[in-house]
Amino acid sequence: MRLVDLPDPPLRLIVGGRSFDLVNQMNQARAEEYRAWEHRSRLAPG
Repeated sequence: MRLVDLPDPPLRLIVGGRSFDLVNQMNQARAEEYRAWEHRSRLAPG
């Protein structure tokens, strides 16, 4: 796998199907948590 020579290489690369599925599950859980607390987050200035 030669990623170094690509004109726009990925900053992060998940290698393997099981790893990819796990990372997607983790990202989905994180996004759900963000949405659950969105109302509190938006109350803060910035």
